[in-house]
Amino acid sequence: MGQNFQVPVTKIIEDTGIIFANVVRNADVYSGPSAGRTLRTVADIQHPRR
Repeated sequence: MGQNFQVPVTKIIEDTGIIFANVVRNADVYSGPSAGRTLRTVADIQHPRR
C-alpha cells in the first residue's frame, strides 16, 4: 500500500509541471514543510477549518 502526503500546490507544480488556475494556488491552505508531510489518516490533513 502506498503512502499519502499533504504537499503545497507549489510542490505539485514544481514536480509535475501542471499549471493550476490562480484560484487553486490562492486556496492552498498547507503551510508545513515544502517537502510535505506524511498522512496516516484523514484527520492528519492540515486545514484551517479543522
